[in-house]
Amino acid sequence: MVSSIKYVNHVITYDDVDEIVKYVDFEIFAKGPDQNHEGFQRASKWCLDHGRKVVIIPRTEGISSKILRNIKNAGKE
Repeated sequence: MVSSIKYVNHVITYDDVDEIVKYVDFEIFAKGPDQNHEGFQRASKWCLDHGRKVVIIPRTEGISSKILRNIKNAGKE
């Protein structure tokens, strides 16, 4: 879904966010307000230490990934 947004250049899946930021070329590290566990804290610090911008994208009221997954999977059952 994210890759279909015209403003998104690339979507990368990862296991460890604090490691992947070291190997991918990017300018802006965007995260949600609830993405604050230690891995995201280390990733955010690395970004700031290396001239990358960290942006927190607020939640959209009434929308969740669970709702989107349910819509996507509707009719597949």
